[in-house]
Amino acid sequence: MRLKQVCFIVVALFFLPLMSFAQNANTLVDWKSLRSFTNGDSPIVQEGDKVVLLDFWASWCGPCRQSFPWMNAMKVKYGDKGLRIVAVNLDSDKAEAMAFLSEVTAEFAVLFDQEGQSAEMLSVEAMPMSYLIKTNGEVISRMAGFNTPKQAVHEQHIRQSLELNESE
Repeated sequence: MRLKQVCFIVVALFFLPLMSFAQNANTLVDWKSLRSFTNGDSPIVQEGDKVVLLDFWASWCGPCRQSFPWMNAMKVKYGDKGLRIVAVNLDSDKAEAMAFLSEVTAEFAVLFDQEGQSAEMLSVEAMPMSYLIKTNGEVISRMAGFNTPKQAVHEQHIRQSLELNESE
């Protein structure tokens, strides 16, 4: 009996991070507030967008260095299908973020929120923390952290959000 309990716990601990993206936060994002928190010059949601991948990151975050190349690849793969990627930096010192960006390429929109108001609005609890959000502001799902197993799950949610079939 004890072996079954241990096996259950091990399996649960393995699959829990994979399921973290599938959680529906049941939240509505206020795009106007988010834009004001980040001092963005242009609207976050633009014409032709279907889904926004909103990613919160910081220069000190190791997994963020891994997530940027993946987000670049997702932009290339799904950008013309309606995916918009916006990364919000939460460093209190913008110079640290700029140093990070000089080493790690971001081929998507990058905004800065030195006060952390946008992270507070969405209850960011890890770095990086990503949200898939419909253009009406409805949070479809979220993912805390970033690692190789999560990439496939994350991409699957992007595909489902864009309503793509297997051949697209």
